[in-house]
Parts: sequence; structure tokens; C-alpha cells
Amino acid sequence: MPDSTTPDPKQAYSLLPWVRRGIASQISATPAVNYATIPLSLAVNGSPVGAPPHVRLPGPGDAKSIDARAFIRTDPRDGSDSFEPNYLATVDLATPDLPWMLTPAANNGDNLRPWICLIVLPDGPGVSLVASPGGPSILTITLDPTTELPDLTQVDAWAHAQIAGTNLSAAALNGDSGSTLSRLIASRKLEPSQRYLACVVPTFRAGVHAGLGMQVDDNDLAPAWESSTTAPVTLPVYYSFRFRTGPGGDFASLARSIGPSTEGISAGTRTIYVGEPGYGLETPPAATLELEGALRTYKMSSTSWPAGTQAAYQALLRKALAPAAAADPVVSPPVYGQTQTSDPLPQMGQAPVWLGELNLDPRTRLVASAGGQVVQNNAEPLVASAWNQLGEIRKANQLLRQAQLAREVTSSIDRRHLQTIPGDGNYLQITGPTHRRISLTLAGVTATLSSQIGTSRLPSGAVSSNLRSLARPRGPLGRQLAVKGSQQIVERLNLPADTTTTAPASSPLIVAVAAKAPPGMVTLDSISPSIQFSKINATALSAAAGWKATLAISTDSSAATTAARDATTSATTSDAGRDATVLRGTTSTTVATAPIIDWKSDPDVPAMLQSGLASMPAPFVFPSDEAALGRMQSDFRGTASAISGYLSITDPPTVDPPPLGGSPALSSTRAALGAAFNPEATFKVRFGVRIPLGTGPDPLQPLTGAPQFSQAMYEPLAAISPEWMLPGISTVPKNSAVLLKTNPDFVEAYLVGLNEEFSRELLWRQFPAQRAQTWFQYFWTAGGTPDIPGIATFDPAGHLGDHTQDHAQPGRLALLIRADLFRRYPNALVSGCQAVWNGNTRALGPTRQWPIFQGQIGEEYRFFGFNIDDPFGLPDPAANKPGWYFVLEEHITEPRFGLEPAGSVAAPAPGASQSWNDLSWDKITTPGNFLSPATAPTFKSIEAVTWGDNAAAMAFILMRRPVRVAMHATALVAAEQP
Repeated sequence: MPDSTTPDPKQAYSLLPWVRRGIASQISATPAVNYATIPLSLAVNGSPVGAPPHVRLPGPGDAKSIDARAFIRTDPRDGSDSFEPNYLATVDLATPDLPWMLTPAANNGDNLRPWICLIVLPDGPGVSLVASPGGPSILTITLDPTTELPDLTQVDAWAHAQIAGTNLSAAALNGDSGSTLSRLIASRKLEPSQRYLACVVPTFRAGVHAGLGMQVDDNDLAPAWESSTTAPVTLPVYYSFRFRTGPGGDFASLARSIGPSTEGISAGTRTIYVGEPGYGLETPPAATLELEGALRTYKMSSTSWPAGTQAAYQALLRKALAPAAAADPVVSPPVYGQTQTSDPLPQMGQAPVWLGELNLDPRTRLVASAGGQVVQNNAEPLVASAWNQLGEIRKANQLLRQAQLAREVTSSIDRRHLQTIPGDGNYLQITGPTHRRISLTLAGVTATLSSQIGTSRLPSGAVSSNLRSLARPRGPLGRQLAVKGSQQIVERLNLPADTTTTAPASSPLIVAVAAKAPPGMVTLDSISPSIQFSKINATALSAAAGWKATLAISTDSSAATTAARDATTSATTSDAGRDATVLRGTTSTTVATAPIIDWKSDPDVPAMLQSGLASMPAPFVFPSDEAALGRMQSDFRGTASAISGYLSITDPPTVDPPPLGGSPALSSTRAALGAAFNPEATFKVRFGVRIPLGTGPDPLQPLTGAPQFSQAMYEPLAAISPEWMLPGISTVPKNSAVLLKTNPDFVEAYLVGLNEEFSRELLWRQFPAQRAQTWFQYFWTAGGTPDIPGIATFDPAGHLGDHTQDHAQPGRLALLIRADLFRRYPNALVSGCQAVWNGNTRALGPTRQWPIFQGQIGEEYRFFGFNIDDPFGLPDPAANKPGWYFVLEEHITEPRFGLEPAGSVAAPAPGASQSWNDLSWDKITTPGNFLSPATAPTFKSIEAVTWGDNAAAMAFILMRRPVRVAMHATALVAAEQP
């Protein structure tokens, strides 16, 4: 079902014939000079000035070049080699008014002559473009200008402005610069397979002279060339690009030509003769079988063996694949998949079922051998890729082999020297230098052995090399001990102090250290041994005599009595605190008290204090108030009690440290230390931080690689022959599409053959790899979900093909298209679109599925895979199973301009109207090599746009809309031959 309907381009953007912002009404329509002027209105003190001046605007004679950043896009792109010849070359400019910016004349309605235009010339003899330092490039044309250059009287039809967005009014030209541009169209009709040169040049002779560095006459308004101009013609070029046209046809015409095959196709199998198996076997019964490909037609069914041939053939084949044991080895053909499974070749129907089906059927063995052929053809790049994936594995394996040697030597030294040391204490002494670097767990505590010894009763010096030297049997200390055999000093130091034994060699040794006062501490006993601090306690202090005073309580509260009391108190307390006078009632009593210090007569008071100098502090005076005196007494007693308590603190009793490891015997410590010295563990840790070790029984075993190849492996198979993908593929007609199914049996047999042959190749190359690996798991796609799991994980009870994604997804199908479209448009979009019922007819619905895989077979064939359970549906709308359409469509990108190829659009019914998008080159007359807005086609359009009306109308007519073609699945299998 062809479908070329797309949204109206006018809904996406607006095309305008010309743009001149703000000054168009000020420019004369018939200028006398090649530049424009605008008058200024001046006023002085509110009075207009007569004969107002005119401001000169730049004209074409003032432009020598254009910044290259002004040109933002060309169609085709520079260097393109397959431009559709039915299209027109265009160039987009960054600003919407650039083509008319320097035009000296005013507009004529919607038409305004631009000062630049785009020309297209044959890129060959007669046309040369030479770069000019410091100026524009110089174009020289020695061909006939009347046939190679467009008519400048019509040049206004080939320049327009464009606005994109929601606001499509002309006022939007002054808005966002990112949504506006201008465009130049070259009106030249292009020929297929021709090289062209496109150039932006001036349209006024003044611009030509300015670009060439010649004198410019302000009165020169002539065009750059005319119908009477003769060769050679020299023009300055502001911008240029080159391209080549391809063969005839554009996306729309090529896509419309694709459809279901109208011819019968006979594809899916090819006949093979299996009557001569070789291998020196007896000749089996003659038989022919049908070999299938990776793709199958929908109507195809698998062929069976001729009656009475299968059992005999497979029995002979099994004798060749699994020969009887013999004294001399027998080289037999490969059993595909046996390397990965390590299973012997089973009888047909026995487990692993798939292994027998693969190897005892010549058809599947042939497919597996195709995988072997792919490996043989690509052995060098595949093995090189395997080495690249593993990187420095050879250097790592050399280091691991050296580590294995070092481990064995170290293990021998450990067994013969360390483990044979008599006495656990001697063992600790000899290993002393390592104690700070070895962490052990002893008695539930994990720490370095040096730290464990430091917290035990065993002195750190006991395991030092110095003590070991002194205590050796014939050493200075060993000779004095006069004990035969090992002195066991370390063991005895680790024994608790209360251990009793009669054997001197096993009795505890106690290390006594003289108590020493901390630095700066002075004991009171060294000052006065007679002082008994233990007697100074809180009880003794509370009973000790304090400062006492007889208090007189006054009962007269008169002011006179109070004043007399204050005066008396002030007088009596001034005498160095000797007396305390207390008022009691209406009388006062003075109590004589002994001064604490006799400042005047005490010989122990320094003379300086006795002198009574004013700078000295006042003598201490006891408070006369009973409350204050009580507080003073309480504070003193509290301070004295605190000092007494602190000085009475005694050191806690000495606690006997625990033995090392929590046991008097050092055997457990030696065992733990010996385990830490085990070379099996130490070498694993040492090299594990440098090399990723294996997980086998020996972690230092040289590494084996497991490279993976994630590319789609159908590609090298199709490169051998497209017949492997679809036998009889050449019967598919050109420009046709057919719906196919994937073949799980073929995919699984081929991938198993690939892996088997590559395992053998790696063995031959001495590659460090486990041969049971599955190297290739992808057939249809590169990466993603593998098409098969690891071969070693295949279900033994499963049949050949049961382990593939094609089998797990029963809706796997492929759309095969043979067409020229993909040569010209390799990025064309293909999708599946679920149909919907529109009354009794099917239509495209909103549900779409993009290909889950796609690929190419040869130069002409492209396939696209989908996962659609029921692509056909039912013809009854009541069943609500409309099936699926398969859609080809063009990318919606920038606007393109041209006409449909000649003969690509079917003639309408008499009197029927068509869209301008259906206008083709065979329906228009072109004077010379160029389109003419004055030569309208005999064409009845449904759009209200007139040919030649203005530049916007021409742009609308020539703009090509994206095309899509939809084909229902039921039409894509009808032409198959069963």
C-alpha cells in the first residue's frame, strides 16, 4: 500500500518571496545609481531643515566577499557523489535578508531582484575556479554563457526566506534568528552521473567589478551578464561547493517501485547429494536431501530422508566420526560441539540429543562446516583479536610460573629448616624479625604478633636476636645456666608465677623491675617520715580545734544601738585581728583572741613585712562574722580532706599478665605463626595484588583466556555466498519484498561449528585458553542478547535449534528487500506498524515496532528482523486481527527542492487534480537547461498556489515531501512457491 501523505509543509514553516526590513518604502523603484539612499528628516529648535540630506546605503559595488559563516547548509553537501538528479541544488544563508541586503532597487510587488544568486556549472573543461589570496575566488567560464548561466531577469524567483516555528508571519523575521534563514535555489536541471560546481556570485556588474578589484562606477546598474554576453565570463565567487549526481531516481520514486513480488519465487532450499561421504567408508545408498539456509520462506517445510536410507547412512557416518580404539591413533573428522561438552558422540535419539542430530545428519554437518570455513578464512584476524583482548596474559603467565617455582623453593626451606626447629621458644626467637608484619588471631584477639607479645607476660626482649645469642647453649648466659639441652627460657618466661614444678628447666622465670617514682614526684616520706597522712582524714578534721569566738547576740534593734555596734566593730577589728568584739543585747563583749601571725614581734616574719610598707598586702584578718568564719572553716576542712584523700591513694596491686596466646604452652602460637608462613598462602596474597589469579585448585596456575566475539557472525557467512542465508535468493525479483522466517536449526549448527573450529585453531596456536569456552554467540546482531547460550549449558534432552533465541521467540521473522533504494539511501527507515480496521479496510495504526536486527546480503539485499507473533491477521474485521504493515520511509530532515523523476508518477484520471508534490520533469517545459517561472506546466493542482507567482510560490511547488510505502504482510508471501 503506497502512502505518500505527509503534513503540509506550510504548517511547519513559512516561505516568503523577499525580505527588506524597514527601508523598502524609502527606496526608489528606478534608481539612477547602484546603491540606495534614504532621506533624513532634521529639525533645528523645532523648525524643519529644508532640503534634508540623504544617507548612502552599501550597494553591490561595495561588497568584495561574504563571510563563510553566512552559508550554513548546502544541498547536496560538498563532495557528495550520488545527488538525485531530479532535485535542485540549494544553499541556506544565516540571515533572512542577506540576498536582498545590498539590492539598490525597490520591489515590484512580491518580486525583488537579489544581489547574489546560485549558479551550477559542469565541473570540467571550460570551467575553472581559482582561489585568490585576500579576496574571493575567481570563476572563469569559456563555455557558452547563454546555456550555462541562468536568466537574471528571473533571478528573483529563486531566492526566498523561511520562518520555522509557531509564528509564521513576516513579522517573525525580526524575532529569533535561530528560526529564520534565507535560501538560494539553482534553477538548472541536472543530468544523471555528472560532476557539477555550484557557486554564489553577484547579479550586478558593479558587484563583479568590486569582487575582481576593478573600478566601480556608481551609475552602473547593469546585470552581471545578459543574453548578449559572450565567453569568456569572469565572476567573483563568494562561496562554492562541488558534487556529483547519481543515477536517476529519488527516494520517492525508488520507494514506490518496491512492492510484493508479482513473480513466483523458488527459494529456501538447495538440493545436495549425500551418496559419497568419503572418509574411506562404504558407499551408502544414493540419496538427495534439501539443504536449508538461515532464512526460510513461510510455505517451506523441512524435507525428510528417502525411505530406507537414513539409518544406513548414519551408521556408516558414525563409524567415521567415532572409530574403534586402535593401537595407532586414528584421525577422524571433527565431532562438532564435542570440545565444549566433552560428551562422546551419542546414538541417534540419545542424550545429548542435539549433538547426535548435528553430527549424524549431513545437512547440519555441512552447516557446521561452513562455520569452520569462516574460521579458516579469518584465522589471522580472529586470533589477533583474541590476543588483543587478553592483553599482557603472556607476561602474566611467565610471572606466575616464576611464582610457582619460588613457592616450591620456599616450601622446601620451610619444611626442612623452620618446621624442624626444636623448641617453640627458639622458633619464636628465630622468627622475631617478622613479628611486626604478621597478624595473628590468638585467644580471640587479632593483632600483630609483636603487639600480642607486648600485652602478654612474655617480655618483648625474650624473642630478640640479642637474647637468642646470649642464651644459646654455648653462649654467655647458656653456659652459666648449666642445664642440658634447650634452656626453654622463652617457654619458662611465659609460665604463670604460681606454677610449681621441680624441674628447673620448666619452672617459671620472673622478671623483676625496681619501682621508680615518676619524674618530678617527691614523696613526703623523704621530707618528714614522722608525718602520718593516714591519720589525716575527714573524721579527724571535723574533731580538730578550729577558730572559735564568743558571740554576743543583741536584742536591741534600735538605730542607735546598731550604729554603736558598727562603730565598735570597726574600732576593735583594726588591731591586726587581735580582738573580736561582739554586741550582745545592749552591751558588747570583747573576746581576746591570739593573732594567727604576730606581724610585729614574730622573728619568722621577714623584715620587709614588719616594716608595714604601703605596697605590701594588708595583714590577714579573720572575719568577725560567725557565718563567714563558718564558711572559712568548712572550706579549709574540705580542701584538707581532698588533699589527704589524694595523698592517701596507693598504687593498685600488680596483676600478673596473661601468657602469650592465652596458654602457658607456646605450641598454639607456633602453629598459628607457622600457618601464616605457609608459602601457599603468602604467595597467593603477594601475587594476587598484581595479577588477577584463577579460581582453580592452584591459584598460581597460568591464566587461560576467554575472548569473546560480539560481532554478527552472519556477515562472514553471507560473504562466502548469499545462498547460505537464503538458498535461491537470486530468484527474488528486483524492487520486491518478501516475508521470511528465521531458521533456529541452521543458526545453532553454524555457531557450534564456529566454536568447535576456533577451539581447534587456538590449540594449534598454543593459545592459553580453556577450549570448552563458547567464543561466538551472536548470529543476527552485534552484542545484545546472545543468539545461543554457552554450548556447555545446552539441555542434553533438547533438540538442535531448541537453544537459540529464534526458538525462544517464535515470532521471529525477517523482511527481505531487494531494491536499489538502499544503495542510494542506506539510512532509510524500515519498521513494522500494526494495522487497524477502518470500516472494512486496513489502515496504519499507532503501534510501531523497530527492527530487532538488520543486515545486508551482497550489494542488493537487505533484511530486517521483527518479533511479531501474527503478522497476517484475519480478513474478517469482526475478528479484530488486522495484522501488520511493513513500512519504508524517508528521514524527515531539511527541506529539499526539485521535481519528481520523469515517468515516476502515474497519470491521474481525466479531470482529476494532483498535488504539486506529484509534478514531474516530464510535465514541464524547460527553456534550455533551466526552469522558468514564466513557463507554467499544464498541471491542475489541488493547492491554491500559482506557478511563477513569486519566489515563495516557486519554493512551495518545488519542495519535496517525505515519502513512505506500507505493505501488508499478507501481500508479502502470496508469490511463494510451495
